[in-house]
Amino acid sequence: MEKRYSKEIYNDVIENMRGLLQNDRPEGVHLSDLTLCLNKAYYRRVEGDQELTDEQVTVFSLGRMGEAWMRQSFSDAEPILCEGIWCSIDHDGGDIPWEIKVTKMSSNTPIPRHWLCQMMAYAYARYQCKVKRTGKNNKPIEPLDGKWLEFANVRLCVNGDYKANRQMIVVPEVYTFTQDELEENWDWLQHRLDTLEYCVKKGVPPSRELVDYEGLDVSFNQCNGCGYSRGICPAERRGR
Repeated sequence: MEKRYSKEIYNDVIENMRGLLQNDRPEGVHLSDLTLCLNKAYYRRVEGDQELTDEQVTVFSLGRMGEAWMRQSFSDAEPILCEGIWCSIDHDGGDIPWEIKVTKMSSNTPIPRHWLCQMMAYAYARYQCKVKRTGKNNKPIEPLDGKWLEFANVRLCVNGDYKANRQMIVVPEVYTFTQDELEENWDWLQHRLDTLEYCVKKGVPPSRELVDYEGLDVSFNQCNGCGYSRGICPAERRGR
């Protein structure tokens, strides 16, 4: 018996996965553009998309497969447009909507702040776009409370808790936010949207306009793996 490494098959697999990841997103600003580094969203607009590395293709494909399996559908989430921001809820077919994550983080680790920001934004957008309205003023017939404040984070931790259990663990957690939390979070996102549009118009990166251009979660270096950090983005030259 003999075996050999096939670069041809490797290339076929990577390119097949890359093609599936390049879904047709609606034109405009997506929530994922606003929750983390605004410089990245800015350079995506003015420089065009950067091609994913093979490692990124592999990692993102694993996440997409996990999402598809847990929501029992290989179709992408249907995006909704709320006040200029496209939002794609992973699973919205039951009583409580889900955000699905496939992650290497421990099942005991608290979820990152930008995940909370994402879920709060989805909850707000879901209410605004799906609540029944009436009258000339299109007034909602239900207040922003109760079921509208609930959102689930369902994550597949591929390394378990890194301790006694190293097997994959599904962690379903339901968060109940307050109306104030949803509205304050959305106001913060709207300010970032306005800043992004202003910067694109003026031709200056958001890091020159916002102190928190990286978002609420700076526990990791967002320049790592970012194609715009190699001689394009000024934030990298500051060592961020």
